[in-house]
Amino acid sequence: MIKVILTIFKITTKHTLSLPMPFHDKGEVLWHTSFFAVLWGIWIERDNRIFRQVERLDTSPWASITGPFCYYKLALAFILYAWRAVLFELANWRKAVFGVFGFVGYILKGALALVLYVIGDPITSMIRGIETAFYTIRSFYSGIVAYAPIPELTTIIILASTVLAISEASAPDSVSSQPYLLTISGLAGYTVVRGYISEPFFWTILLCVYGFSRFVKKRNDVTSALPVAAVFAAIGEPWVRILAMGSFLALAIAHHWKKLSQGKKEDEYEDEKGVYQRDVPLPLLGVALAIGIHAAAKWAGYRHLTWMIV
Repeated sequence: MIKVILTIFKITTKHTLSLPMPFHDKGEVLWHTSFFAVLWGIWIERDNRIFRQVERLDTSPWASITGPFCYYKLALAFILYAWRAVLFELANWRKAVFGVFGFVGYILKGALALVLYVIGDPITSMIRGIETAFYTIRSFYSGIVAYAPIPELTTIIILASTVLAISEASAPDSVSSQPYLLTISGLAGYTVVRGYISEPFFWTILLCVYGFSRFVKKRNDVTSALPVAAVFAAIGEPWVRILAMGSFLALAIAHHWKKLSQGKKEDEYEDEKGVYQRDVPLPLLGVALAIGIHAAAKWAGYRHLTWMIV
């Protein structure tokens, strides 16, 4: 009987120890202990069947200690084996989960590479455009703060405002009726002064503005010539400014005289058109804003230096 049990122990130990034991070497000790506990329980059950009708009085301390343990040794052995199997399965599941996540990561990387291959160039161009616009605005702002010519800008505001006042006195609503043309002419004047466009192209733009206002919108001569005269008075040479303002003043007087000769008073003209909303053109607002930014930056720098000295 004992030889049979030992043979079974060798066979089971040979097959079970090939699996990973919990706690490494300690797992082998637990497995041997549980096997011998099962063997001891089988031996006790065999003695009880053989000596069933015989009264025995076992008063040894070892029997009182091992007695309760022998009733639960089989359950303990299965618990240890199940624990080892659970740990082994958990290790396999962990590898499987990591494999699944790695596969999903490779799929996402491939999808991202495909998206960047298809729309990578437009996105890159858009980012570069945004960066260029940002640095352009920053450079423009820094130039205003550091190098804004306040006397020249003030002269531009005064002369352009004079031309606008002459136009409004002769043809009411001549400024507010064409804000986009005034803005285009102002931008054209700024770009030609900065050297971004050539003078022939600048003259072409002003000619197109005048033709659109006169022949497409069917406006009067004063209203049509206002954007051109305002730009020449603002950025031209001194003799160009005098010629432009003098010619526009003569045109405005002629238009007003013609209107009065037709028996149409200014009040009646305003009653027909209604109340006019006289808005300041955007180029003049931009010039005034540049002056304000330069003055504010200069004042802030002065206050900062004063605080450092004090």
